[in-house]
Amino acid sequence: KAIAKQKPASLFFYSKYGTEVDEIFFYNKKNYKKIWSKFDVIVTANPELLESKPKNKISIKIKTSYNENISSDYTIDNIEGFTSIYKSLFLK
Repeated sequence: KAIAKQKPASLFFYSKYGTEVDEIFFYNKKNYKKIWSKFDVIVTANPELLESKPKNKISIKIKTSYNENISSDYTIDNIEGFTSIYKSLFLK
């Protein structure tokens, strides 16, 4: 039952911080392999997603105890840290 509440809780969190993104992709085991093909930049704490990053994509790791040893292009301590990185990415 908790899974059904993840989307509304996440959307509330993003709205609380004024996140302005064009698309949010909620993934599961069925569509996991499509993630990197849909986006050029991914912000995540998920070690599996970080480890599967193609060379032509950008990963931004939200640092946690379970992904400390996983490499990424950028690392932030929390989602608020994304603001400073966003400006340096030169995204359209």
